[in-house]
Amino acid sequence: MGVSVQQVIGFAPEIEDTTQSDHVIVSCCKARGRSTVSQQVCSAHAMDSSERWAKRFVSERGTAANCTKKRKDPACCPAAALVLRSWQMKTVVTIITLILLAFSPATAESAKTTAVPTTREVYFSPDGGCTAAIVIELSHAMSNVLVQAYSFTSKEIAKALTDAHKRGVKVQVILDKSNLTEKYSSADFIAHAGIPVLIDSEHAIAHNKIMVIDGTTVITGSFNFTKAAEEHNAENLLVIHETALARKYAENWQQHAAHSQAYAGR
Repeated sequence: MGVSVQQVIGFAPEIEDTTQSDHVIVSCCKARGRSTVSQQVCSAHAMDSSERWAKRFVSERGTAANCTKKRKDPACCPAAALVLRSWQMKTVVTIITLILLAFSPATAESAKTTAVPTTREVYFSPDGGCTAAIVIELSHAMSNVLVQAYSFTSKEIAKALTDAHKRGVKVQVILDKSNLTEKYSSADFIAHAGIPVLIDSEHAIAHNKIMVIDGTTVITGSFNFTKAAEEHNAENLLVIHETALARKYAENWQQHAAHSQAYAGR
């Protein structure tokens, strides 16, 4: 009948210095060729690694049983048990350290920073690719898009928003009240497509031109979402991938949504 590792550890002497216990085992193995500790185990220990020897000692169940049952080697067995105990303690400490690191705020924050690095792109008009940049970002939208616009006549951007809506992305739009009287506004196109549209009449001009995509990307700048802004005007557009900034823009969007009125289209 075998003896458990706990039983082996149970009668280990109090040897504070693990180097000392290691020396006892080496001496024992060399001096007693007929020791109850097998020559195979002694050879493994000769690799000069007490931890590795301890693992091998545990795996040699028959050897451990012999050593503890007959106790014909009073020096080898207790010393080996102490090495084994030392190895187990090191393993426990390592596991606890890894768990603490995994749940530490600094590690979590570092992971977030690594996962979503801040990147920025800038575009200029006329004919600087502003509309195309917006369309590309919208094509990558996965969950939600918040829009604020002053003038909104770009067919390309309106189509990109409706395409995102059809993919299941939650799209919400706030427009300036001037869109109610414009001869043509994309407000009607997206409203008829089922996208919620709000009119912000609270201010002299609701002049924000922004999009917040998936809570991580902000599109902003002087660029109006119009054909004229793309082809004739001097405008700028910034695309910023930064979660903290996107959160602030989303909060501001919600504040304007609270005092805006729903628009069903004409």
